[in-house]
Amino acid sequence: ASTENTFIGKDSGGATWVTAASNYNVAVGNATMFGAMNAALNNVSVGYGSLNGLTEGDGNLAIGHLAGNDVTTGDFNTAIGSYAGDGLLVANSTVIIGREAGRGVMTTDADGSIFIGYQAGSSLTIGAGNIILGYNAGVALVEGQYNTVMGYQAFDAGQEDSNCTAIGYQ
Repeated sequence: ASTENTFIGKDSGGATWVTAASNYNVAVGNATMFGAMNAALNNVSVGYGSLNGLTEGDGNLAIGHLAGNDVTTGDFNTAIGSYAGDGLLVANSTVIIGREAGRGVMTTDADGSIFIGYQAGSSLTIGAGNIILGYNAGVALVEGQYNTVMGYQAFDAGQEDSNCTAIGYQ
């Protein structure tokens, strides 16, 4: 049986759980952690619909309206801001801070990426080790790895570039 979970809000933690125990989870807000959890451990979710799709992920932190909404089995992700990491599925160890940052449907091929700023890296689906900082920075990047991007709308055109550094305005 699952133990030591805390759920506050309508439908928080309220979905049908699967067989393995899900322990030490905290969710505050309506429809938080509403997925069919199956061995999900040590997750924290605050804000309407945050970590709503969680099934087996461990150690995730989501704060904000629909933050980390689609995380299913991803581990050790941080999503802070309204819709931050909304498309994040199974990537691990990402840091996403800012409204609509990191909204792409990210797989494990996006492990270790960092997005900070409004819509930073919002289209990325595949690409590990990206660091994208700034308002609308890296918004066009869909597939690319090991990029370092910093600045207002920096790197706003590259869709499949890797191993690039872009600093400054556009």
